Amino acid sequence: MQEQIAALLISERTANANALLRQIAIPLQNTFNQQLAEMRSQYQDETLQAQTVASQRFNRSWHQAIALSVAAILMGLIVGWLTLRQLSRISRQIEHQFAELEVSRAALKQEASHDSLTGLANRRLFYDRLQQAIRHARRYNGKVGVLFLDLDRFKEINDTHGHHVGDAVLTEVARRLSRSVRESDSIARIGGDEFVVLLDNVGGREDCLAAAINIERMLAEDSSFYGMAVDITASIGQALFPDDGDNEDALIRAADAAMYRIKTGADTDRQGRLVFSA
Repeated sequence: MQEQIAALLISERTANANALLRQIAIPLQNTFNQQLAEMRSQYQDETLQAQTVASQRFNRSWHQAIALSVAAILMGLIVGWLTLRQLSRISRQIEHQFAELEVSRAALKQEASHDSLTGLANRRLFYDRLQQAIRHARRYNGKVGVLFLDLDRFKEINDTHGHHVGDAVLTEVARRLSRSVRESDSIARIGGDEFVVLLDNVGGREDCLAAAINIERMLAEDSSFYGMAVDITASIGQALFPDDGDNEDALIRAADAAMYRIKTGADTDRQGRLVFSA
């Protein structure tokens, strides 16, 4: 149509060109513009619809992502809490096992170094303490006393009243011995009814004699076990480092020998008082 109008204008047929333009070209152009506007409107509607669908899909995806993230965080928190709870339980179990191990270790140490009945030191621990005391006395030119104590008529107590009474007597003797000596001294049960006392840093035999008399006085206190009165007496021998021996074995033997002589009556004066000598 444009070519036809252009050809009419070139041939100076202006009236025909105007008529053709008014009758055909302009209506055709208006129709095209109308179609173009409709297409643009349809495109805009479709674009808006696509944007709406995309926005809805995005919102759904966003919400799903948030929900999944929250769920993952919650699951992580739950897993972390359960893990911490399990670790805490395991930690408590380990601490409890360590505590039981320490108790067992302390019990084994106590059993290895102390008498199970009286709680006093046993022979091994007493020898260690005596050895240390001798080393200290040798270094500083001091003296160490050892008292060897044997209960009198203990077999008679067991046979007459029973072993439960004998055990009670031994426990009471241990308690009275602990009350009768200094805190720096050591007491041990080394046999059935035999006890030894380590007197650290003494001045001489007088100190040993005073300690033995104090022990004898403590043991002589009234005693009653299971409703039965029992007299507690003991024979006590003494030994002094370095006069009676220069090592723990020699001192123990010397004190034991002195105790035996006293028990058999070899070392008593005219008044019957025990004379403690090695």
